[in-house]
Amino acid sequence: MRSFALEIVTPDRVFYTGPAQSLTVDTPLGKMGVLYQHEPVVAALAPSEIKVIIEDKERTAVCTGGFLEVLGEKVYIFAQSIEWLEDIDAQRAQEALERAKRHLEAAQRENNKYEIQRHVWALERAQARLRSLKGRAEARFGEGKSDGGDTSGGSSGGAEGERR
Repeated sequence: MRSFALEIVTPDRVFYTGPAQSLTVDTPLGKMGVLYQHEPVVAALAPSEIKVIIEDKERTAVCTGGFLEVLGEKVYIFAQSIEWLEDIDAQRAQEALERAKRHLEAAQRENNKYEIQRHVWALERAQARLRSLKGRAEARFGEGKSDGGDTSGGSSGGAEGERR
């Protein structure tokens, strides 16, 4: 399968830069797949998983939203935050979810719109991470079965072709 150049960046770092054979993302209108020489397009990204095939191996990253730009043989993802699924720490993700809920409730009591939005984003990030971990556990152990471990998330890891 032919590869295209993929670059994934966040406001503070380059998450991945290198070849990819395919990419699957969630947009507000549904799933979208990208292959070599895809038609040029710009699309918003929903908080969700991004599946990318690199050197015939599928990798999953958890993205908290952003946008995608496809320009023929070059694809850019501009993400608010992103991390490889296997690098998410379940306990940290669960703690982040609880912390975001507490802070959101406090901001709502104070009617602080800026803080409310900030904590809504933190809550969405934690929920996306936990959802992805839960999906991974269900895929490994069968629907509704788990290893009893927490299904939440936390840091970013590395793949060949990545820069930090």
